[in-house]
Amino acid sequence: MLSTTEIEQMFLKNLEIAAAILAVAALGPGLFGQPAQAAQGAGRAVVAVDGLALRAAPKAGARAIMRLGILTEVIRLNRRRQPAVIGGRKDHWVYVQANYCPDAEDTSLACETVFKKGWLADSYLAYDDSFKPMTEWREGTIEGQIGDVSWSYSIAADGAYALDWEAWSYFRKYDPCPEEQRRDGFCVETRAETGQLQRYRDVVRASEDGEFFYIDRRGALCHRMSALGAHFCDR
Repeated sequence: MLSTTEIEQMFLKNLEIAAAILAVAALGPGLFGQPAQAAQGAGRAVVAVDGLALRAAPKAGARAIMRLGILTEVIRLNRRRQPAVIGGRKDHWVYVQANYCPDAEDTSLACETVFKKGWLADSYLAYDDSFKPMTEWREGTIEGQIGDVSWSYSIAADGAYALDWEAWSYFRKYDPCPEEQRRDGFCVETRAETGQLQRYRDVVRASEDGEFFYIDRRGALCHRMSALGAHFCDR
């Protein structure tokens, strides 16, 4: 397990976490599927380092309830922030609800979210207003397919992106599938989106389905579908 100091060093020096690209404008309302009353008046965020300890009390030596992985969703709850010095710099402890998926490393499509509450250092969280649009980027395309689902991301030099997504599934006569989506015994669902790449330091959340972009150590732009545990990179 990593200590808070080790995590801070990783975060500040960018040793372990690759630069990443966000493919939506912001973290939208209801993104994490949390109860509305829990989110009222609170900030939604994602964890910006890997192995961050969710603590039982607002102090570095408090019991670690669990370790949160990079991109774990959290909701900042309505409790007063506690000032602190963490890793030699001024910070605040914030009380959060972590929406944690214990099966995130599994390739299973389904994952039952577990909700845990505790304290985190605020500087290790990325909020929806922490992102800035990218105005230039290397052109490229990322394509992939898992089972009957295929997609293609096209990224332009000005940071604009386009997504084309298609899913095929068998259907029977009385299955709910619109007539225009029926092709040769299949129900075909398509989606097309456009947007602007945005960036927050080292880590981002890119969609409600747990997708995000990142740059690997070879400099390749990659796309991860976390619900499936799959990675695809441009060549």
